[in-house]
Amino acid sequence: MMTEHDSHQVKPQRERQRHAKTVAEYRKQIEETCRDQDSKYSRFKILSRGHRDHPAYLVLSMFEREILHCALDREKYFPNGPKSINGSKQQGKPMRNTFNLPTNLLIARGVKSSRTIAEGKVRLWEIGWLDVVKTGVLLTPGEFRNSDRWRQFPDGDYKPHDQPRPGHCLYPPPKRNGAKR
Repeated sequence: MMTEHDSHQVKPQRERQRHAKTVAEYRKQIEETCRDQDSKYSRFKILSRGHRDHPAYLVLSMFEREILHCALDREKYFPNGPKSINGSKQQGKPMRNTFNLPTNLLIARGVKSSRTIAEGKVRLWEIGWLDVVKTGVLLTPGEFRNSDRWRQFPDGDYKPHDQPRPGHCLYPPPKRNGAKR
């Protein structure tokens, strides 16, 4: 039998789940890293002319560009230095690792709504900026990888092949009463 003294030790089910950051927590993190001059996030990154002047970049809306910039920020690069990895010089090149794009992070960076974010991710996938590694579910964001398919836009083979659509629901839609399909 539980007493009042023991009741505070039982955590609610919601607190046991993995904690997803809120928009306010992401904004606070962004402000702190911008103030810290020694942080790796306080330094700027340059978007090359090859990226900026390419038709695949020029067709993007302002919010789609912000999502793309966030995706490029979340990619890790091989460190600069005298060492080489496996005998090849990889310094400064992207690792092609996977990353996620949480909705709250993008809202904190200025993208207005979750619908705009979902449409932007789909557009970046269609044009060839992102590859979908794993689709997300309700509380888990999907995993992405930056792609080079955008270099063939608009005339080449930039369409995604054998990839799930970002944000695509894997469950069948609910049946409506009396509706035909």
